[in-house]
Amino acid sequence: MDFDTAFWAGVGMASAVATALATGVSTVAAVWWRRQDRQEADWAIYNVRPFRTHRDSHGNEPSLGLDLDVANAGDGVAFRVVATATGGDVRIQGPLVESGLGVRGHMHRRSQPLVPVMPPGEAVHLRIDVAGPEEWATAAVELSWVHPPTWKKRRNTRTLRLLVADLATLPPQRATDPVAGEPAGQPAAE
Repeated sequence: MDFDTAFWAGVGMASAVATALATGVSTVAAVWWRRQDRQEADWAIYNVRPFRTHRDSHGNEPSLGLDLDVANAGDGVAFRVVATATGGDVRIQGPLVESGLGVRGHMHRRSQPLVPVMPPGEAVHLRIDVAGPEEWATAAVELSWVHPPTWKKRRNTRTLRLLVADLATLPPQRATDPVAGEPAGQPAAE
């Protein structure tokens, strides 16, 4: 084998290795960048209002909980948004709407089991009922959603866990129940 043949064989081999290496590095960089640059849902919690109700004149039981609004503040869509609770109960509620009861100005929210699609900028209201004051420190809400793409057989579900105690302090208990005149939280004597 003469020098020219060996030289050009070496150049061909070096260019093949360089091309393969450059292609591999470029592919890895493109895949990494695509994963870093994808749109994701991010959550903003606002209008957090703890509440404690007492027995009223209609016989409704006292309740303890938290009202808050959750908005998709990210740049991606969240699918199948579901809220679950430990140490209590949670309801996803839509926007305030006028009731059809003929009472002017009477507004209410409709509860729904899940939000099918929540685009960026969209918000829902959560009503969290805590089982009791002793559960306040451990009660939590989990917000879960499916991250796109949704067509894959393996669902990419994400979860955000919020402790009630981290969102708000336990609302104080009033000294007496205004309806029955009894100490708050105590049943009326029969």
